[in-house]
Amino acid sequence: MSFQTGLSGLNASSKNLDVIGHNIANANTTGMKASRAEFSEMYASALGAAGGSNAGIGVEVANVVQLFTQGNIKVTGNQLDLAINGGGFFQVEDSAGSTLYTRNGEFKLDKEGYIVTNNGSRLQGYETDETGKRTSVVTQDLILPTGAAIEPRSTGVTTGNPLSTGISITANLDARAEALPPAAQPLTPEQKQYGTALNVYDAQGNAIPVQLYFIKSDAAVNTWEVAASLDGGATMIGGASLGTVVFDSAGQLDTTATALGNITLPTATPPANIPSSDLSIPITLVDQSGAPTLTQF
Repeated sequence: MSFQTGLSGLNASSKNLDVIGHNIANANTTGMKASRAEFSEMYASALGAAGGSNAGIGVEVANVVQLFTQGNIKVTGNQLDLAINGGGFFQVEDSAGSTLYTRNGEFKLDKEGYIVTNNGSRLQGYETDETGKRTSVVTQDLILPTGAAIEPRSTGVTTGNPLSTGISITANLDARAEALPPAAQPLTPEQKQYGTALNVYDAQGNAIPVQLYFIKSDAAVNTWEVAASLDGGATMIGGASLGTVVFDSAGQLDTTATALGNITLPTATPPANIPSSDLSIPITLVDQSGAPTLTQF
């Protein structure tokens, strides 16, 4: 009996090592959930026996369970690699029409443009309108128009594009910045210290690089000029500046005092390698709830 009891412990430990080895072997498997061996006691008899009079005969593996804890999210460089942060699964459909669920977000396109897993199961989703609002309660295969041109959508809101809100900026401007004279062409290196660059898109889908500069004013406290350029600050769009942003004494944006005009790209004689465009692009400094996204701390 003692031999059998000890042998049960060895068998249970061996199965536990199998589980641990499986976890280690799949350390780099996307979407894999680690397993854990759970043990239970073994008794020779339980019926009609006085409590505590029968010795146990060892241990066994009662169950091997998966641990559904959040894994690490990493950047892969593949735009079709997806990850779920929190609970949930990707819903896919296999070749037999069965619905399956997975946490593995390594998706790719097949020759017909369907988004599929490595074994060919198609990712499921809901049909939506152009604004992203769901228009159906039934899932369907997700497909990308790989064999057709995708209609371009310009950044400007004055070109009949109801989905664009222009350029949205979330940033903090350094309250310790040196106050400088008003913007003039060309901008000085000091005036270009606080800036960012981004692409806007015209009606043909051409990417147009635009530089935005924030210049702290020496004429009024907590006030910054905003200037835009297509050639690195050599010449400015719409004159010297687009307007000003103003902050209160606590560094919060004063939306009533802030006055910014649109970025209007030239329709004739633009800088070299920049297509002519009639884009007029507003700058948004608040989120969807109306809360400011620009601060001065």
